[in-house]
Amino acid sequence: MSQVEKMLHEIEQARFWGSLQVDFQNGQVTLIRKTETIKPQQQGTTREYNNPR
Repeated sequence: MSQVEKMLHEIEQARFWGSLQVDFQNGQVTLIRKTETIKPQQQGTTREYNNPR
């Protein structure tokens, strides 16, 4: 299994929320960019975020 396949499997198992960009050059993977999106929990849950607006 390639590194890219392993990463895809891991983020799928972790229920990743975000995007994964794979750049190629000459048919080879040259860069993988992973951007995670964090959604704040609603009030009353175990983790609350202070949003000063």
